Amino acid sequence: MRQNDLKSHTIRTLCVCLAGVVLAVAGCRDNPQDRAAKEVHRQIQSALQHSDAVAARQQIQSAVTSHRPEGLAYDSAHLVGGNLTFTAGLSDMAELPLATLDVHKAADAIASLLIESQRYLLDKDRVEKKRALQDAEISELTTLIRGTAEQPGLQARLTAAKDELGELQRQRQVARQEQTAVQAVIDDYQARSEALLKQADLASGDEKLNLQQQAYALRLERTADYVTVQAAENTISIFDDQIALAESRVEALERNLNETQNSIDAIETSLARRLLNEQQAELVQLLSEGQKQINARADAIKEGLASYRQAAEGVVQTFQLAAEQYQKIRAGDARLPATVRQGDSAMYAAITIADRIMFLNETTARLTGTIEAADETLVRGLRERLPLGTDPDDEPIRAMMAFFDQADSAYEEAMSLAQRLADRGREVAVGVLNSRLLALQRQMQMADALAQYELASQTQAKLETLKQQGQADFGSLFTLSEAARLLDEGVYFTPVLPVNVELYFESVRQRLTEWEQLPTPEQKAEAVERHLVEIDELIGAYGDEMARLLEPLRQEMLAAMERGFETTTTQRGPGEPNSLF
Repeated sequence: MRQNDLKSHTIRTLCVCLAGVVLAVAGCRDNPQDRAAKEVHRQIQSALQHSDAVAARQQIQSAVTSHRPEGLAYDSAHLVGGNLTFTAGLSDMAELPLATLDVHKAADAIASLLIESQRYLLDKDRVEKKRALQDAEISELTTLIRGTAEQPGLQARLTAAKDELGELQRQRQVARQEQTAVQAVIDDYQARSEALLKQADLASGDEKLNLQQQAYALRLERTADYVTVQAAENTISIFDDQIALAESRVEALERNLNETQNSIDAIETSLARRLLNEQQAELVQLLSEGQKQINARADAIKEGLASYRQAAEGVVQTFQLAAEQYQKIRAGDARLPATVRQGDSAMYAAITIADRIMFLNETTARLTGTIEAADETLVRGLRERLPLGTDPDDEPIRAMMAFFDQADSAYEEAMSLAQRLADRGREVAVGVLNSRLLALQRQMQMADALAQYELASQTQAKLETLKQQGQADFGSLFTLSEAARLLDEGVYFTPVLPVNVELYFESVRQRLTEWEQLPTPEQKAEAVERHLVEIDELIGAYGDEMARLLEPLRQEMLAAMERGFETTTTQRGPGEPNSLF
């Protein structure tokens, strides 16, 4: 939420600045179109004072409709409107997880009620069997414990239940270890992002914006990991439900076994049947009440999923509206940021649909697992009552993939526009390329998760082609970027913290010149060979600044190699580049 608030504040500030600049330019003229432009920008500035983003967007749209501005005024109105809409989409998107809470609570309640009903059902079964077995005397109760060739007894069922419980516990432990590994990466990124935001709070101007952008980039880079952690958490939750049912079954069987043996003793002492009749009536009532509560929770899940689906569709529509507003911008100066934001809007729309699909699938998997783990008599009709299927058609999947394609096209256009910039065009293009690659990676992951393997393969091929193109076009500016390394290393990626190159150079310089003090040419040659390899590695890791500092040392080593290390060591005096004093 803090990330979205900061992004909203940044976008609003840029909107105000743009509106002010255009208003000042328009104020120098006084023809009808300029008067329309000034009025539109006054409306923009007024709209930006609204705390209600919807009212602000409506005011801007009304101004555009009423005055029909042209040129920069037209573009600025749509840029401001797009930014407000985009910010609203981010805010609404951040609230979507809250819409899943009721569904999770209802699913938890169903699992708990089934556990309780399972216990009641086993107790009811015990009572009924005890009543019947009283007529069959002790021999039939003994058969109940030991079983027959056709029907396993309580002892065999208990052994099988314990085996099932052990296997479920083992599977849950494996899932928990996987979740912990990914969560550690997320926690590290979260901590680093928060640290950058704290630094940004103390900074100002471009430095503040740069720090904020770094923090946002760190969070966005782990988007896929949040999905992985949530999936692992859902898997563990499913195992927890199944284990709880299995433990309840084991406990009930153990109790049933003991009580059956006690029943043999009770029959031998002529225990009255009255208590058994009362227990049976009570258990029937408890099971009936439990079934009503389970059905009520199932209806709540159905309503919650419908509410979540509606909220997610609203977020998608908001991002779609933002993309349409950005697409209307025609001015050269505003076209690049608008195109980038157009790609961002399409990407976030696709991610929202992807999250919706995954949430529905995970909820279906959890509820299905809960039902399958319960006794059939307790869940008869529940499967039909719950919305256990995914979407009835492939429309959400097609829409998601279409948004991913729109994002890719917008990012491609933005890269082309960025490369035309005279100042920092390469850096901007690399940033857009990174966004494009991350969007393609998410698209590939979703295609793979949805068993669309041909599309996943095509997307992966495109991803690899763009990575190679980025390396060829931008070199280390791309290959050393956080996004490129994340794509190559995946969950094993460890971000490199900022390094003071000059300070680090000072720490290695003495070691790289110690070869001069070695007594023999052979020893010097061996040391220089190692140092040259290390210099190449340092340059690859730390870039042009390290190359500039290490170049004199490299040249000195190469010159010594050409001479065969036969000349005497040059004494360094104070002030020389590689002097230690």
